[in-house]
Amino acid sequence: MIQNSAVNRRLKALTFESPPSTPQGHSYAMVKKQSDTAQPPAPDQPTTSRITNEQIIGVLKGVAFLVILYGATKYFVYTAVPEKVKSEVGSLFTAKDGPLERIVAMEQKTQKIDGLETSQNAMREQIIRLDTKFDVYFDKTLDKNTAEEGIGRAINRAISSQDHVQQTAALDIAKTILDKAISKRIVIDYKKANQHGLAILKQSYKDDQKPIVKADVSKLAEQRTAKSPAPAIPENNKKESEYIKGGQHVLDGTFYKDVTFVNSKITYGDGWLGLENVRFINCTFEIAPEAAGKAFYLALFKSDDPIPSITVMLHGPLPPTKTG
Repeated sequence: MIQNSAVNRRLKALTFESPPSTPQGHSYAMVKKQSDTAQPPAPDQPTTSRITNEQIIGVLKGVAFLVILYGATKYFVYTAVPEKVKSEVGSLFTAKDGPLERIVAMEQKTQKIDGLETSQNAMREQIIRLDTKFDVYFDKTLDKNTAEEGIGRAINRAISSQDHVQQTAALDIAKTILDKAISKRIVIDYKKANQHGLAILKQSYKDDQKPIVKADVSKLAEQRTAKSPAPAIPENNKKESEYIKGGQHVLDGTFYKDVTFVNSKITYGDGWLGLENVRFINCTFEIAPEAAGKAFYLALFKSDDPIPSITVMLHGPLPPTKTG
């Protein structure tokens, strides 16, 4: 009995000293060691950066926008602007880069004016300075009123300017507007054609200006005889020579009376010429406005009739007799 009591006390002591329960298959020492050596959780690490589809699309959109912007800028600078300028100033500009063809075709070329070398580019600058509104007269919408105003302003500038370069530029502008008006079948008032023609003929010009002056005067003469619509011409004339239609006619050494030239090219040099009541309808002229040619144009522009009628005797009352 005493032995059993001692055994029970021993078992009871062992029961109180037994280690706490541990996970299955692990000893208390192992669990305790793992618990003592466990590290605190690591702080949040940054996640690896990845390019999303939305970011790629955004980049592509940006690149596309830059490409479109570049293309639009290039078109505007190299195509749209020169084309607009070309449409406004007609043949003065080329489609490529827009220089004034007749005046700045070779910008490096120089010419001597009054003993001084002036750059061709200076002539372009003079044109720009003439009047910022001149572009209106070259527009596609050019009509009778703007043509008359533009021609008048250019010719007035030409005859009033003391600057040779500016005067030449103004004469060239007048020619350009006249060319455009004729190509568009715009007929200016014949009284204004008379006024402008007489104004140009009163001035004297230098040799380098004479080709432009000749073109201006001949175009004004063409406007002076222009009729739209053309007047009806009888099919059966009382006289065969009453109307002369078409063709080219050289007036040197000829005499015409009561004749109307229609749709003809009139050429005259400096020979003897007799005209009596001679009319012109829709004719072109190849006549230098000098000497006898100037007298011919003066008679044309002084005519007050809507269809100009000329009576003039040049180089004497009778044609020279031939001696054999």
